[in-house]
Amino acid sequence: MLNTHQGTRARLICGYALLALLVTLGAALAPSIRADAIKVADAELAREAGGTAIPTVRINPRYPREAVENKTQGSVTAEFTITENGSVEEIVVLESEPAGVFDQVATDALAEWRFEPWVKNGEALPFRATQTIEFKID
Repeated sequence: MLNTHQGTRARLICGYALLALLVTLGAALAPSIRADAIKVADAELAREAGGTAIPTVRINPRYPREAVENKTQGSVTAEFTITENGSVEEIVVLESEPAGVFDQVATDALAEWRFEPWVKNGEALPFRATQTIEFKID
């Protein structure tokens, strides 16, 4: 039976339709990240570095299943250290709405981000920055 199986055109169309639905649903449920610049928290560095940090890798957080089911939207503002090699450490949630719903997924994603290091006099230095991540269901 396996050797003689033939796919039908209707089955193929249904398969592609299901795949398109899953891709669309996944994109609709993905959190959106605000497009504004990541702000440098240190005032002196902000003046020298132009006030923004430049991400080289951005990982979108996954939308929590319970938040999707409850159609919960919100945001998380976090402050973090960008190290000498551009990785992220010491993430602290400054604000979240609703409290605690998106904190963990936002900090997990930020931990995977990478940045251009700040170089002063030929030496890479760590610095603090802040980012707001908005969670919206379109």
